[in-house]
Amino acid sequence: TCLVIEARKTIIIDKPKTLELADELGICILGR
Repeated sequence: TCLVIEARKTIIIDKPKTLELADELGICILGR
């Protein structure tokens, strides 16, 4: 699974928690 983050279009409120949860769920987050 992959989640793409679009510059200037996406807001992540709690980045550390988001990355931790994505890691636990095996989700790759790409930011460009």
